[in-house]
Amino acid sequence: MDRFLKNIGQDAKSFARIFDLIKDLVFIMEVSDQSFRYLYMNKSAYEVMDLKQDIIGKEMQYVLPKEMSTFLISKYKEVVTTGKSLEFESNLFPSNREFIGETSLNPILNNEGDCQYILAIVRDVTERERHRIELANMAFYDYLTGLPNRRTFEDRLTKAINQAARTNKKIAVMMLDGYNIKKINDKYGHDAGDMAIKEMAFRIKGCVRQNDTVARFGGDEMGIIIANIDSNEMAEVIANRVLESFEAPFYINEHELQLGVGIGVSFYPDHAIDKSLLVKYADKALYDAKKKGKLEYRIFKNKE
Repeated sequence: MDRFLKNIGQDAKSFARIFDLIKDLVFIMEVSDQSFRYLYMNKSAYEVMDLKQDIIGKEMQYVLPKEMSTFLISKYKEVVTTGKSLEFESNLFPSNREFIGETSLNPILNNEGDCQYILAIVRDVTERERHRIELANMAFYDYLTGLPNRRTFEDRLTKAINQAARTNKKIAVMMLDGYNIKKINDKYGHDAGDMAIKEMAFRIKGCVRQNDTVARFGGDEMGIIIANIDSNEMAEVIANRVLESFEAPFYINEHELQLGVGIGVSFYPDHAIDKSLLVKYADKALYDAKKKGKLEYRIFKNKE
């Protein structure tokens, strides 16, 4: 750091103290034979990196994990070669906490126009990125259960149909509807109803395979995609498993409640090859199941 201060003037000591007042991470690196040596770090950089050793005077590749140092050195070399500033975002950081940094690398040139130092400023954008991801998820996932929403369900059904057409496999589309949610809302409040819906989602998820899709469309209406199956019986096993999972009572705010569910099933390619028709026919079968009882499934029957 002393060499840097000597080269740029004594006022830099006051300038460096100012760096300690800002939240951004500030590094000054010396460029030497394609290596980059730490000359200065501000207070925020020390706190976030949580290093167990003093790294001032040491080269980057001997301080940082290999993956991170390789990535950063390539960026620093680009700045040296072009002589221009560079900005990028990365979640690679030697810290004990989640950290996403928005980095700006700025060359400091000597009288000959060569890059002698690099000023690196890293802004913590972890919360901003987390918020961005949450907003993005809202477009594809249900806020209450975390399940895919209708939009994602339809997208995955399209992909499942395309795959089934190539592999000569079957797909089961299931539409589900619960019972008594409105009664729970009216009697115990919407918080209790939300808890019941989340428990429904949890039980259904526990009955399907890892690669199957369970989605929530709204209220207690849900859908399932059972893709890549060889026979209708495989889907019927899952339907029975779901019904059995609803035989046990729900415990909501110390109240023991019984929640039924009806299931309607349609099959690709038996009933249709179009996704809209598959959903429509599963809905029709669901209507028949709900007329029969509180724990029933029905398979769509083509009109004679």
